[in-house]
Amino acid sequence: MAGRVPVVVSKKYPGQMLVGSGANAVKVEVKNVRDAVVYDTVEILAAAVTEGQELNFFRDITNKDKIDTNITTSRRLATGEQMKVLWVGIYFPTFTGNTRAHYLDILRVLDNGFLELKLNKKLVAEGPLWMFPTGYGAYGTIAAENASSAPATPTNQYGVITNGLPATKLQYRLREPADIYSEHDISGKVTFYGRNWLTAASFTEMPTLTTALTVKMVLGGLIAGVE
Repeated sequence: MAGRVPVVVSKKYPGQMLVGSGANAVKVEVKNVRDAVVYDTVEILAAAVTEGQELNFFRDITNKDKIDTNITTSRRLATGEQMKVLWVGIYFPTFTGNTRAHYLDILRVLDNGFLELKLNKKLVAEGPLWMFPTGYGAYGTIAAENASSAPATPTNQYGVITNGLPATKLQYRLREPADIYSEHDISGKVTFYGRNWLTAASFTEMPTLTTALTVKMVLGGLIAGVE
């Protein structure tokens, strides 16, 4: 089944296991392996999105703490770490500090952004953002709100806007799991392409955001390395 990775205890090397199969199998210490994620956060300003605008993940990490990224070197795992990447997802925080993202702006980004993920300079995933739920996050209902910072008088109930449901079975799993090491490049980006083919006067080619947003790209899988 696509996305399933064989993991077996090594009979030849006690205390180790093999992740993967054949020539691509990776030998790792059992005590050092953990199911984990690598993530980074970028911001989008409240403004008109321009054609060709990009959001670059895992690149600019200056002054970011663990709540926003868990890499300490731009585009790299920690020295000595290795990872078998199984899935990739996009998550939209509803609040960044006390600043609330408007649900319509989340949808504007979700329906207009295009994701590309390259690991060790190899393209391993691409597609519209709505293809890539993380399977995590809040879920429920909220009172109807207008575009201002203050909620309007509740009249209806709407689901919390997320990229998919909080169910890990819905994660976008790579067709082929990707092995990366601390010397390999991690490059994730979201691009907003123009839609010059549209002719209806009611369409606006590029979205305009009314509030600033933060967006997280998350890579999930097995990580082995230094303790």
